Amino acid sequence: MRFLRNTLAVSLFSVALLSGGAVFAATYDVDYTASKIGVRAEHAGKPFTGTFGKWTAEINFDADNLPASKITAVLDAASFKTGDKIYDGTVHKADWFNSKAFPEIKFESEQITAVDAANGEYKAEGHISIKSLNVPYSFIFTLSDPTQNPIHAKATLSLDRLALGLGATSDPKAEWVSKDVTMVLDITASAQ
Repeated sequence: MRFLRNTLAVSLFSVALLSGGAVFAATYDVDYTASKIGVRAEHAGKPFTGTFGKWTAEINFDADNLPASKITAVLDAASFKTGDKIYDGTVHKADWFNSKAFPEIKFESEQITAVDAANGEYKAEGHISIKSLNVPYSFIFTLSDPTQNPIHAKATLSLDRLALGLGATSDPKAEWVSKDVTMVLDITASAQ
C-alpha cells in the first residue's frame, strides 16, 4: 500500500510538472572554440574589425516553449581587440568601453519569440548593459535545426554606438568613427 501511495504521488507530481507550472527550456553549452563574437565599423571611412576574446553565454532554448527560453551573454570588455595598436589603445579609454571601470558588457533577453520558426528565425528582446547604461535592444537570430546537436546560431546586429555611450564625447557627430556598428554572432552550442 505504501509503495502504491508513493508511486501515485510521484506520478501526480510528474503530471503537474508536465502540464503546467514548471516547464524548463533545454540548457546549451557553448563551444567557445567554434564560436565568435565580432565587430565591424569604420574609422575615417576605412573599415576595421575586432573580436571579443573572452565571453560567456547561458542559453536556455526550446522552440516549443519560447516563454521559458532565455539568453544571457557577458562580454569581457578588456578582451576586445582589433589588431591595430591605436584602435586597441583608444577603445578601452573612458569615452569608449571604459574597460577598467566597467569590465563587462551584458545582454539579457526578457522574451524570445518566433519570427519564422519554419526557417529557424527568432527574435530576442531584452537589454544591453554597458558602462552605466541599460539600453533596450532586440535582434533577429537564425538557428539551425533545433533537433540536431550541436545547434548553430547566427545573428548580425546593428548597434548605435552613441546610444550605448561609446565615443559620445570625442566623436559625437560620428565624423571619425561610424555611428552604426555591426556585431556579428556565430555561435555553436550543444544541449546538455
